Amino acid sequence: RSQESQSFSGTGNISHIAGWHTGRLLQALLGTSILFLTAHLVFQICLYTVPDLGQLLGQNCSTWETLARHIGVTRLDLNDIPNSVRLVAPDLWILLVSAVCLGLGRRLLSQGSAAAPVRRLESLKPLEQVRRWHWVLRGLRWLVSDGRVEGLTLGLLATDDPAPPRQRYELKVLEQRDQVTSWPGKETKGEEGLVSFSLELAGEEGREADRVWPPCPVWSCGVKCREPQAGVWTPSESGEEGCRAGLPHTPWGAGEGACPAGGGRGRARWGRGVPGRWGAGEGACPAGGGRRQGRGRARQAGGRCGRDKLPCFAEVPSKWGLVLERLVVLGWTFSDILARGQGFVRRLLELHVLKLVALYTVWVALQEVSVMNFLLVALWAFALPYCRFRHMASCLCTIWVCIIIVCKMLYQLKAVDPHEYSSNCTEPQLNGTNLLGEELKNSTLYRGPVDPANWFGIRKGFPNLGYIQNHLLVLMLLVFEAIVYRRQEYYRKQHQLAAPATQTLFEGASREHLDRGLVSCAKYFINYFYYKFGLEICFLMTVNVIGQRMNFMVILHGCWLVVILTRRRRAAIARLWPKYCLFLALFLLYQYLLCVGIPPALCIDYPWRWSRSIPMNSALIKWMYLPDFYMAPNSTNLISDFLLLLCASQQWQVFAAERTEEWLRAAGENTDQLELARGRPNPVPNFINCRSYLDMLKVVVFRYLFWFVLVVVFITGATRISIFGLGYLLACFYLLLFGTAMLRKPAKARLVLWDCLILYNITVIIAKNMLSLLSCVFVQQMQSNFCWVIQLFSLVCTVKGYYDPKAMGKDQDCSLPVEEAGIIWDSICFFFLLLQRRVFLSYYFLHVMTELQASALQASRGFALYKARTLKSMSSHRQAEEKSLYFLFESDSEEEEEASLEEQKPAKQSAFQVRAAPSRWVPRFQKAASPLPLPAERSNMVQRALNMVRFLWVLCQATVDGLTQWLQAFTKEHRDMSTVLWVERYVLTQKLCQGEEVHSGVLDDLYQPAPGDETNLGCEGGDLLSSGAEGTDGTTSPLTTGYHSEEQIGALGSQEDVERIQGSQELLVYPRSRTRTASELLSNRQAYFQGLEESEQFYLSQNRFLRLLLALYHFVAAHSELLCYFVIILNNMVSASVISLFLPILVFLWAMLSIPRPSKRFWMTAIVFTEVVVVVKYLFQFGFFPWNSYASLVRNEAKPFFPPRILGLEKTDRYLKFDLVQLMALFFHRSLLLCYGLWDHKEDAFAKWKRAAERAEEEKHAAERVEEEKRTAERVEEEKRAAERAEEEEKRAAERAEEEEKHAAERAEEEKHAAERAEEEKRAGGPAPRLPGEARGLPWLSSPTGLSSSPTFRAQNMYQPLRGFFCAILHTKCQAATDVYALMFLADVVDFIIIIFGFWAFGKHSAAADITSSLSDDQVPEAFLVMLLIQFSTMVIDRALYLRKTVLGKLIFQVFLVFGIHLWMFFILPAVTERMFSLNTVAQLWYFVKCIYFALSAYQIRCGYPTRILGNFLTKKYNHLNLFLFQGFRLVPFLVELRAVMDWVWTDTTLSLSNWMCVEDIYANIFIIKCSRETEKKYPQPKGQKKKKIVKYGMGGLIILFLICIIWFPLLFMSLVRSVVGVVNHPIDVTVTLQLGGYEPLFTMSAQQQSIQPFTPQDYEALTNQFERQPVAMQFITLYGSEDIVTARIEGSSGSLWSISPPSRDQMRRELLNGSSDITLRLTWTFQRDLGKGGTVEHTFDKHTTDLQPGTPVRTELANLLQGTRDAAVQVPHLFPKYIRAPNGPEANPVKQLLPEEENSYLGVEVQLKRERVGTGGSNDSFLEWWVVQLAECQQQDCNILPMVIFNDKVSPPSLGFLAGYGIMGLYVSIVLVIGKFVRGFFSEISHSIMFEELPCVDRILKLCQDIFLVRETGELELEEELYAKLIFLYRSPETMIKWTREKE
Repeated sequence: RSQESQSFSGTGNISHIAGWHTGRLLQALLGTSILFLTAHLVFQICLYTVPDLGQLLGQNCSTWETLARHIGVTRLDLNDIPNSVRLVAPDLWILLVSAVCLGLGRRLLSQGSAAAPVRRLESLKPLEQVRRWHWVLRGLRWLVSDGRVEGLTLGLLATDDPAPPRQRYELKVLEQRDQVTSWPGKETKGEEGLVSFSLELAGEEGREADRVWPPCPVWSCGVKCREPQAGVWTPSESGEEGCRAGLPHTPWGAGEGACPAGGGRGRARWGRGVPGRWGAGEGACPAGGGRRQGRGRARQAGGRCGRDKLPCFAEVPSKWGLVLERLVVLGWTFSDILARGQGFVRRLLELHVLKLVALYTVWVALQEVSVMNFLLVALWAFALPYCRFRHMASCLCTIWVCIIIVCKMLYQLKAVDPHEYSSNCTEPQLNGTNLLGEELKNSTLYRGPVDPANWFGIRKGFPNLGYIQNHLLVLMLLVFEAIVYRRQEYYRKQHQLAAPATQTLFEGASREHLDRGLVSCAKYFINYFYYKFGLEICFLMTVNVIGQRMNFMVILHGCWLVVILTRRRRAAIARLWPKYCLFLALFLLYQYLLCVGIPPALCIDYPWRWSRSIPMNSALIKWMYLPDFYMAPNSTNLISDFLLLLCASQQWQVFAAERTEEWLRAAGENTDQLELARGRPNPVPNFINCRSYLDMLKVVVFRYLFWFVLVVVFITGATRISIFGLGYLLACFYLLLFGTAMLRKPAKARLVLWDCLILYNITVIIAKNMLSLLSCVFVQQMQSNFCWVIQLFSLVCTVKGYYDPKAMGKDQDCSLPVEEAGIIWDSICFFFLLLQRRVFLSYYFLHVMTELQASALQASRGFALYKARTLKSMSSHRQAEEKSLYFLFESDSEEEEEASLEEQKPAKQSAFQVRAAPSRWVPRFQKAASPLPLPAERSNMVQRALNMVRFLWVLCQATVDGLTQWLQAFTKEHRDMSTVLWVERYVLTQKLCQGEEVHSGVLDDLYQPAPGDETNLGCEGGDLLSSGAEGTDGTTSPLTTGYHSEEQIGALGSQEDVERIQGSQELLVYPRSRTRTASELLSNRQAYFQGLEESEQFYLSQNRFLRLLLALYHFVAAHSELLCYFVIILNNMVSASVISLFLPILVFLWAMLSIPRPSKRFWMTAIVFTEVVVVVKYLFQFGFFPWNSYASLVRNEAKPFFPPRILGLEKTDRYLKFDLVQLMALFFHRSLLLCYGLWDHKEDAFAKWKRAAERAEEEKHAAERVEEEKRTAERVEEEKRAAERAEEEEKRAAERAEEEEKHAAERAEEEKHAAERAEEEKRAGGPAPRLPGEARGLPWLSSPTGLSSSPTFRAQNMYQPLRGFFCAILHTKCQAATDVYALMFLADVVDFIIIIFGFWAFGKHSAAADITSSLSDDQVPEAFLVMLLIQFSTMVIDRALYLRKTVLGKLIFQVFLVFGIHLWMFFILPAVTERMFSLNTVAQLWYFVKCIYFALSAYQIRCGYPTRILGNFLTKKYNHLNLFLFQGFRLVPFLVELRAVMDWVWTDTTLSLSNWMCVEDIYANIFIIKCSRETEKKYPQPKGQKKKKIVKYGMGGLIILFLICIIWFPLLFMSLVRSVVGVVNHPIDVTVTLQLGGYEPLFTMSAQQQSIQPFTPQDYEALTNQFERQPVAMQFITLYGSEDIVTARIEGSSGSLWSISPPSRDQMRRELLNGSSDITLRLTWTFQRDLGKGGTVEHTFDKHTTDLQPGTPVRTELANLLQGTRDAAVQVPHLFPKYIRAPNGPEANPVKQLLPEEENSYLGVEVQLKRERVGTGGSNDSFLEWWVVQLAECQQQDCNILPMVIFNDKVSPPSLGFLAGYGIMGLYVSIVLVIGKFVRGFFSEISHSIMFEELPCVDRILKLCQDIFLVRETGELELEEELYAKLIFLYRSPETMIKWTREKE
């Protein structure tokens, strides 16, 4: 092989084909095929020419015939040509292939021999070669510059092999230095000689260069197609030459880099090409100076090459030249991509083809378990861990597979008969084996003859190809492996490349490229993923083996896994790894031998089958993985063991590679060093402040993966109910609570805890594997006797084949937990735990740890900023209120002055005025809309469509930008706070990374002003709480405190002092040199932080959609507490249990009422409570509890008060889904609070970082101070008692007064000292715990023997925080008063609507009824009525509290309402409706809206009611929306009156109710007029101009259209109902009744379903043809379509017997014969419709009567029928109408248009009474009678059918039935006239209201009304009376009204 490989490296490589083994093999194949075909041909000729030979070798199964078939020659049947061709085709194919290969080899050999004498450059020295090429280039430059030999120049450029790169490089250097001036040894004769010599030289040099520098692949001669190696040419630093210059070996001309360029770094671009086969190629001539390397596009402009502007090609004006250039460039691009792809695939195959061969070989051996395949398994089992045996294993496998194939094929010969030597084993006695009857029959020993060859792996198989195809594929893979390695070896020797030092795909990607970007990172991990994570992959493969098999054998794998994991250190594991690999190899072979077993031909069973006394059944044998002839071990499972061996072998190589320098340099260190040495910088860059997408990915992995892993741990424990899952949950909860603190710990402590969790995970996996013995082998016994064990450990067998799952699933009370079994989630959890462990060991995680430490230092920093922002907002709110009172008592003149000042200000432009004047947003819009070109032609529909698409795209972009800006503006305060904290955290992180001590002064430099800015900062506004600086986007930032602003505020005094000096000049006395505020820090950063700047630039450079996502994230982060509230409420709505009610009540009564925000204690309470609820729910999910039995769950399935259900402990499938979401939301909010410094309100984080000695010293001093204070207090007390006794003796009366004064002074002094001590303790790091008695100077209360342990004291400790909480709510000064009553009222209105339209959800059995039917039946559900009353009462009470502004009352009402609503919705309502709350969608919706009301109400309580409530909230703005809503509010019946009366009742006023209503009415009218005047201002109408058409037709046209529609609405509506929207509703029942007089009906018959046949188009056409000459009839027919007409076919025989009594029968007969009056014969028809399809009338009917006069023949004949003297039918003329119209109404009249003669057109019928005897013919026989009616004079066969053609009018659909039922006249009366009167009210009596409605300017009147409201709120009731009198005087005095409403000038 080595000789052949060396021969391939030269140019004469083809010459070795014939001389070495390959050529000899081809010659042997050719000779063998020729010989065999000749023999076959001769044999066939002899068979058909020699008769005796044909008979001897015929189809007679003789010995000669068998021998000839075995040799391979058989008779070919000429009649079966395809079969004959199939037999000869393989030999012909071998002959053809071998001949072609030999021919091609000899042809190439002759070409190589002919080219050998030309090589003359081998004897030349390198310098001479350089000089040659120098003169060639200079000669060519001269020739081409003269322009005479362009063709020859092109010929030279098109030669196959230019100069080698090394010589070209040296030539370039010498030419630049002018060292070569002559051409030695050659003389040229003119231009022709020089060119010819150049061509010759180029050819010789090129062929020589092919040996050392072979050409690049076709179409891909790029700059970097060869990698420089040691001792080979290397390009210069400038990168001028990157690969061998020259043209590709194609007919298309020049390639890249054919000529060297000057000074550039990349290839040059070419000009246009020339026609013909020499097209221009990219980079074929030098152009100079380009920076790009590799391929590029061809330029169209021609140029000159080189430094002398050498013209490359002639200009080609033809467009086909440009097309050719483009095709060439595309071809080069595609070829380059293809070449790169080929190289990548070849390298990939080189690295992994051996693994593929080994894997497939072992898979084949496992599929066919045999002794012969055991050698294949053994070879690869040892070749994988011991790499030096891999080549030998490939060779031996090739030989052995060939032997197996040959043996298998020989065994297929018919001469081999297995029946001759097969063994027949005798079945044992019943006591001689423990096999059952069915098992004995299916055993390999006893089910048939045993072929001994099967044990070796040989059997009779058909077809042969399918039998040997697996081994053939193995052989092909082995050959393919050799081809891959040979190809790579040849390629490297051809290109003089060295093999890579590391087994990588991308050689350029190493450890130093990892942090450069996502692509570099992906390449690095593709190269070294197994190098970095191979050990973890081996662990996962071990767990996979355990999960796949779950038997006794894998216990050893589990033990090894525990042993390796307990080593912990990577070096210790590496020392143990070779032994582990040896164990895996031997263990795999041992298990394969167990699968092979002993030869069955020996007829010896295994010892565990010898007797019934051996307690081993088939399931236990399978679990033990023992060989057995009935249940053989599953060999395919061993593929997972082999994969584990493969991974372990690769990891062994990784351990060896970690110690080599090449791998360390390329892949980096692979150590588990826990922490950096002190002073050593972190070798990896900081990624926390994201500067690229790779940094964002790192943040996700290294910072947030920990929390995702905990989610996986939670899911692992929650997916199945077992004692193991409970351990997962507890571990998850512990890490969730203390995970942040754990992440800040040193790596060693962190890893100890994490390794314990990993070991627990592995222990669970091994325990489940061991418990599989119970769940797989003894499952029946466990299910019968130990069901609690199954439920406790969640036992179930996950491996198929042990038992029938259907048979085991019959016991419902002890069902096997199929969905909860297995170790799938344990394996997933193990994977993430290992991944997180590697994260902990990474240098990158040190940045995360430092960031968390810095965040811990800011635990209360965000609260300081939040508090400062609140103080500033309160100050601005107070100033606004004071300003609103300033203009209250101004005179009219002052108002005029104010108006004049306002008029001087530039007025706001309207929307139409903005179009005329340019604005700031116009250029932006024009810039955004600039890609929109105007269509050239309006008829160009394609261009219009494109413009529309572009417009929609621009509109989408504008929408996204607008939404992003709105979100950013909405969260600006939050973003500013996070930015300040971000900058501070960055400074703290830098200090921590440098190992410096962190204290409270590290941020002083950040807030120090610049040297020139101190004076400015001191004089900016005199307010420490406001900086006057602007934020980042030009608006004043709310963050107005520096890092020490809290201390500064505290130094000023109390909160009242701070509020008093705000806005005053007192701050000017403070030093002007102060620290900067946070707002000033945002507006002007003194220090430059590169990391922060790059991060900001990265975020600003994102596209608009990513910016929108970031804005959404900031929005969620700014309101994360609302997200938590929402999830808690949602969980309560879904769970609806007692334990889920606790948190919502806490949310409404604690969190939402906390000032200024929920405390740390609340969030910890919510988190701990959720975790406890999860654990309790989990414990109650075990099936051994009696209430979790199957019978109990089925019996109580729909009962809302099933105890486990109402308590929240019910066993369900979704018991923890929302709890997990709730837990994640709470921890997400907690992480944000920690990040933003809002988690802890009081703790000084920097105190934690002080030294232990300092803390101890401070504690000592504090204790000394406390002792000193105690002694001082005791001494003062003694002195005081002595003075009191002395003074008491002198003067008792005077002493009492003095004593009281002294006591007061002493208390004041003590309080002062207490305040000083509290301030000192606050500065020292937080107040010391103090008992209530200490504040009063009673130190004995704090002693252990005092009252601290008394119940009263404990009650007081519980009472004091609660009292303080409510006092803070009632007397808050941290929130500005606000008004959200409008939103609360809206929530109540929505709830009211939900109750009205979803009333059925509040009744017991009212789900199918509607509100109208219930009210019409005077039936109202009790719960519905209670809900209505409760809702209305709460709205009234809420309004009263709002008007009284009683925060205490609102708080009490909130508490009462929260408890009452939850009690009603979750307990009382389910009991009333017998419907669970979780299944009552309407109740859930109502509760959710009520929760929104609770949130708004809590916000109102927390902020306090506004001090002034001025008018309706809808009248705050004067626009069309407010006007529309206000008018709708006034249209609601009684709403205006009810509101006015309530306002009058609960508002302090001097006005009477009538006066109050008068003011309200005036204010409402003035508001409407004000809205109209504002509209006129926005859209002014100049004087003297007519109204615009758009106004006239827009307003007037709509009014005209509206009135016309109202006038003609009934007709139009009924017409549409009939024609367009009407639906066809055919009768579902047609009943016809014939009755004589008042007697029993003679005939009754109904037609239904199939008897009512719709009209077909043919029937409709026949009907029109019948009446086509009757215009009236045709007019009627055309109103209906064929779908509107049906034919009712009524049977002539009555559907019921004639059951008339004998007296009535005699009376009827006598009346017919002798009666003197007429008898009426009545025919009645009735139609029934389905109202569900439409319509308003269900039954439609009509009748036709015929009077039978006395003496008529019909009467006589009917009497004879009754008497029995007549049997013939009686004919009644004109009785039956054929055509009936079924309208919408109740009457179905005959169609007169189709019956022109009216009743004479009716059809005549024949009536006959039928009788039938019932009985045997005796005297007791009776008769059955019925009437038959049929058409008279009928000519058809079905005369007994009465056809009735029914024309059905279209009925209104159900949605319009309420209108269609009125009819045309009803609609006119009920709708048109009412609307007409309403419209008339608008346009009539206008003149009466002109004086009060046509007011030009109502600002003064509006202000007067608002002044009345204002003085009423401020308590100036006398002034209210005066202002009201002034208002009434205005309306009584038209002259004053005109003066007051005059336009301001």
